[in-house]
Amino acid sequence: MAPKRPPTTAEKGKKKATGGTSKRPRVETTDARHYLSEGHEDRFKTSISHWTIWGERKLQLDDFPHSELYNLIDICGWSKIADTPHKVYSQLVHEFYANFNQDIDIQGTEHYGQTWVRGKWIMFTPRIINSYYEITTDDIHPLPSIQDMGKVARFLYGRDDAWPLPGRDFEHSKLTDSLLILNVFVSHNIDPTRHRTTINDAWARLLYHLAHGRKIDLGNYIYTLISMLGFQTDKRHTTIFPALISGVCEAAGVQISPAEPEMKTKGPINRFALENARRHTARPVGAMPVAQDQPPEQHPAVPQPAAPQPATPPADNTAMLRQILEGQAEHTRLIVATRTEMRAMQQDLATLRARMDSFRHAQMN
Repeated sequence: MAPKRPPTTAEKGKKKATGGTSKRPRVETTDARHYLSEGHEDRFKTSISHWTIWGERKLQLDDFPHSELYNLIDICGWSKIADTPHKVYSQLVHEFYANFNQDIDIQGTEHYGQTWVRGKWIMFTPRIINSYYEITTDDIHPLPSIQDMGKVARFLYGRDDAWPLPGRDFEHSKLTDSLLILNVFVSHNIDPTRHRTTINDAWARLLYHLAHGRKIDLGNYIYTLISMLGFQTDKRHTTIFPALISGVCEAAGVQISPAEPEMKTKGPINRFALENARRHTARPVGAMPVAQDQPPEQHPAVPQPAAPQPATPPADNTAMLRQILEGQAEHTRLIVATRTEMRAMQQDLATLRARMDSFRHAQMN
């Protein structure tokens, strides 16, 4: 047998790799289950995985020092909402919606106020959202029942001849610069369910309300929007508040692998974004929308009549929100009520069966 070759200078000190070791770094993965049941996983595959994501954006406040939005952030203490959003984990966000607790609003249920994410139940309520954003519910102003829409139009358009409108809705491109940037901010960070090129009466009232520095219960408002989406099952929706959901989940101790990819988000809302919004919304009738500036269309378009229709003022904040959501909140409340009634009927049926069993047992004896 040939003698062993002595090691070279370069080979000295090196460890030999064995069959049981590898020099490749291991990719850490979470051990938690990603779906509460096969039904939830199927919901993810058939619908939610097809949803696009519409994320929050940082507001470059220094670009708008004299705007209503600057005053609103200062008065309401909404600085964290305007700050750099939390990094977004798109897979985690889609899992959040896929596993959303359908009984989250039903008092008396085992997981009331909670939803399931990666193997654990986490609290998810308006209070949690307010806490995450570091805001309070002090000095809340209910959304007003404004009947004089002419006053709203003159304020939003900055013109005395703004009323009556030529059509049913307000036009995004005709807002003053100050109101336009407020609308862009609201469409990303407060209510990302609306189409920005046209503004209905309810949305116009909301802008009017916020532009005057009047604080709303933001936690309740955002929670309602998220829970509405959490009850949806079809493909025609857009994932909203991904940064908020990622941040709340991480704060609650949900497992996130260091190797989990982060979604690239849009740049800040600044002067360039204002010019972009003005340019792309003032397009000819029938032109195709621009993808990067067109907000998600959550609902089918409503045919617009030639003449403006009188607005029915909402009675309170809840009614205004229902109108903004185009009846979805009312629909969900009916679903919750129906589920509650069905549970009560099931309990009554179980009680009746128990009594019948007891009666049969007594007859046999």
